[in-house]
Amino acid sequence: MNKDLQHIDRKLLGLLREALWGTPFDDSISAAEARQLIAQAEKQTVAGLLIDTLIKKNVRMDQQTVFEAYVRLEQIKRQNQTINAAVTRFARLMDDEKIDYVVVKGQTLAALYPEPLTRMSGDIDFLVNDYQRTAEVLRTQWGVDLPKRLLWKEFAFTYGNALYELHTFLVDFGSRKHHRYWEQALAASTPASVQIGGERVSVMEPTLYAAYVFFHLFYHFMIVGIGLRHLCDWAVMMHHYRDEIDAERLATLLQNVGLLKAFRAFGTILVDDLGLPTFPLPIEDTDRKWKTHILSSILKGGNWGRSKRVVQKDGIKHKIESAIYTLGNTFRYMPLAPREVSLVIYRRTIVNFKLALQKQK
Repeated sequence: MNKDLQHIDRKLLGLLREALWGTPFDDSISAAEARQLIAQAEKQTVAGLLIDTLIKKNVRMDQQTVFEAYVRLEQIKRQNQTINAAVTRFARLMDDEKIDYVVVKGQTLAALYPEPLTRMSGDIDFLVNDYQRTAEVLRTQWGVDLPKRLLWKEFAFTYGNALYELHTFLVDFGSRKHHRYWEQALAASTPASVQIGGERVSVMEPTLYAAYVFFHLFYHFMIVGIGLRHLCDWAVMMHHYRDEIDAERLATLLQNVGLLKAFRAFGTILVDDLGLPTFPLPIEDTDRKWKTHILSSILKGGNWGRSKRVVQKDGIKHKIESAIYTLGNTFRYMPLAPREVSLVIYRRTIVNFKLALQKQK
């Protein structure tokens, strides 16, 4: 455990270890600390895990906090049930229409938690190979109008009570060589499945999924920031599939997209601070030198870095602030993935400035 952490953050991580692995956290928690912990957990989008653990431990809380905690936990559980139903409805539609797909992140990771309904839910991300066929089915079956072709890798739409993101590819690598390698590996793989609400939902096979969940959190960390939920998702996923992840193949894949060192550096937080029992790759002392800076940034910034934002609303100032943040991360974390970081951050920074200028006109 990082000795430089604030005591509330240290206790939050201890309670998350208990929620994820059942590792007892015996430090005392006052009523005032319980309220602080819930507030910090909200920023990190792990409130459901934290509140559920506090209640199970019979942590002393004032009457107002108890009431708010129970209400919030029930909200999170109901939202999960709603999104679970949406995911299974989507999976049935794809299966009925014989469209190949995989759902990524979200409920497919929540299903792997000890208490799935306590993970804070979000939108439904899915990947399809046949965009035109998928667009036709969604138009005829759900009345959703998609553009004839995508100008970018994804398109968001709402159906029922859920927000969906359709992807034609998942990872926007800086290097085209890395992009081609990943796409070839994904195309050659055989999807697995996870059970949600009594339905089998198609997901990536475990070795690639372990890499992809990291890719997603790493790029978001570099560009805007992430919350502890991203790390919890990654940890739970790798623990669940610990006997199915091919460590040698995973290392080769990460090496070939320039992210092996970054994978290990972030992995030190999973092992040392979140208590992940086993990590698929060996971790060295040199990997741990990054841990303090990475974890500090996550804890201060909160989910999507919102807590560190000066400008919360989208606009030219927001774009400029984002560009400054990503440029800072470029210099700070360049040694973790020199080629990939330099290329992807450069491109994203240019895009942010162009968007800012367009807004200004």
